Amino acid sequence: MWAFLFSASAQVAAPEFIPSGEWFNSEALKLSDLKGQVVLVEMWTFGCYNCYRSIPTLGSFYDTYQKQGFEIIGVHRPEFDYEKDAAKVQESLLKYQVTWPVFQDNDSKTWNAYGTNAWPTFYLVDKNGMIRYKHRGEISEKYPAGIAPLEEAIKTLLAEAL
Repeated sequence: MWAFLFSASAQVAAPEFIPSGEWFNSEALKLSDLKGQVVLVEMWTFGCYNCYRSIPTLGSFYDTYQKQGFEIIGVHRPEFDYEKDAAKVQESLLKYQVTWPVFQDNDSKTWNAYGTNAWPTFYLVDKNGMIRYKHRGEISEKYPAGIAPLEEAIKTLLAEAL
């Protein structure tokens, strides 16, 4: 697991979403539609235990910060062919009580655009569409080290958005 807070000079623009599959819990969104909000882009797949064990932490963040201008976009990038099935993705969203928008990235285009190489990986995007924080690895009670730094980064970016 690792996390990285980007300095002002190292910030890069977050790539636009390139869905290849269904959207869940929302109409189709573009990252550009979310300018002015702080967005956590979550790279995950339902078959990854590190991913689904991170969901309660994400749910807590969502419940706490959504009304302050925070959004999560789940990018479901399958590792195996059976994870490409939209019905199975929907079933997992219900099972794990995921309420934030999620889209399928069955062709790995968004995954590749972000340069992702592990599940789960989280990118925190500021109100101007710049990636300001990245964390790779589970964030849960079992692996709590990433929770506080990520939450602090969310709070910092939300304060900037005011």
